[in-house]
Amino acid sequence: MRPISPKRARLLRKVKPVRDEYRAMFPFCQVPWCRAKATQIHEISRGPARGASLGVRAAILHLCEFDHGQMDWLPVEAQLALKLLADPDGYDRLAVNVLRGRQPEAITADQVDRWVKVLQEADERDPNALRTLAHEAIVQRMGKPSDFQ
Repeated sequence: MRPISPKRARLLRKVKPVRDEYRAMFPFCQVPWCRAKATQIHEISRGPARGASLGVRAAILHLCEFDHGQMDWLPVEAQLALKLLADPDGYDRLAVNVLRGRQPEAITADQVDRWVKVLQEADERDPNALRTLAHEAIVQRMGKPSDFQ
């Protein structure tokens, strides 16, 4: 079995210049309190919309391996807040909403701004701060494990 389909390989070759330029612009993890070297590009759009986002600056973050592992647990609003903090010139909430197949205002500026405040208040001395925020987001969306018993 191929690790990557020929179609995906063609798409990745096409967007490689954009992603390489982005890596050069942001060599360190874009999580505000992380000082690690970034090694992975994360697409904010998920599922079927991910392919359309591969070469769009507004929809990508350059992260260290640890923080990249936390992204799937953070809501898109939080990921957009990270984008706004780390790359304000590349931030485009409306474009990301449209790339995701949603209405331009599906995620509002107020929703992103609330996460900006949360991220700014996160304890930068705690290397697990992003993991903690992700856990809290899950609990808020789904309830505590004790709620399911």
